[in-house]
This record gives sequence, C-alpha cells and structure tokens, in this order.
Amino acid sequence: MAGAPFLAHYAAGLNTSEAAAVAAGAASSSAAVAVPLYAFCGGCLLAITFYGGTFSVLPAYIADLWGQKHAGAIHGKALTAWSAASVTGPMGLAALRGHEERKAIHGLLQEADPAEFERAFGTSRLDSDAVSTLIDAKTVTIARLMELAPVGTQDPTPFLYDSTCMAAAGLLGMAAVSHAFLYPPNVAELLAKSDGPDQKLVK
Repeated sequence: MAGAPFLAHYAAGLNTSEAAAVAAGAASSSAAVAVPLYAFCGGCLLAITFYGGTFSVLPAYIADLWGQKHAGAIHGKALTAWSAASVTGPMGLAALRGHEERKAIHGLLQEADPAEFERAFGTSRLDSDAVSTLIDAKTVTIARLMELAPVGTQDPTPFLYDSTCMAAAGLLGMAAVSHAFLYPPNVAELLAKSDGPDQKLVK
C-alpha cells in the first residue's frame, strides 16, 4: 500500500496524543497506571521515526499517485502547507494550553482562602482587574495558589495539556480521513475524455 507510511504516522500520532491525556490522569491518581505512559513513549518514538521517513518518501509518493510531470509543483505546495503548519500549529496549541492554565487558576481562586490570598498578593481575589494583572505577570500561578488551597485540592497541572492533546488527535484523525480519499487518477478515463473530440474529428 503506497500510503502505509503516512497512515502509520497518523496512527502513531493519534496514539501519542490520546495516551498523553490518559497518562496525565493516571499520573494524578493514587494508583498510577504504567500502560498509558508506555503507549505515550512508544507513540512518540514511532511518530518521530516516521516523520523523517515521510519527508524522504513524499516525492516518490506524489509521483506514484499523480505522475512525475507535476510532482515538483505538488511537492512544493505540500512543503508550503507544511511550513505554515509548523508556525500556526505550535501557536494554536500554546493558546489552548494558556486557556487551560487560566481556567485552572480561576478554579483554584475559588478554593483559596480570601484572607490568605490577600495576605500573599496584597489584593482581594474578587478584584478581577488586579487578579488578571497578577496572572499576566506570572505572580499568581498554579503553584502559588496550591500553597493557599485547602489540603486535598487536586493539582490541575497534569491536565493542562488535555485539550491540546485532544485537538492534536482530532487534527490527525481529520488528516488520516482526508488521506484515505487520495487515489491515483484513472488515466485511461482521462485520456478517453481528452481524446474523445479528436477521435470524432478524425472519423
């Protein structure tokens, strides 16, 4: 199968993203499970291994699908999309992580003792403008709020990348489905359509 390396890459990436989210939950529980961690490590190894292989076989794969005539142009467009993804992808995933961090901080604010918070940061936790300023300045952080939280409060740090990993897994799933719809053109049918009028003129 010509697209087997690409499908394997998608499968490894999906495994890595989903296992990361599961491993975070397992690590935060009292009875940690080792299987998600092994799946995450194995998926990372496979994804990184396939990543270099994808670059090496992509020109030949394009030529096998659509012929050699326009392989260079198609490959150039693919690399342009790849370059755009290398910039927008990390930015989007970092934005998701930042959103989860702020949500976790606001959740911990509800758990923190108001008097202790005011003593530690010099402002009321109900002053949203001052709290936002402290969050932006990295003065109010999850680690600092965990010091003020009641005993037994769940540390949200292991879960900050849940939405990031799920988004990555969703994008990889969409890419795998899109890749499944790629197929070589029916050359005989295309030639018949293009030669049809000429053949009629010849007759």
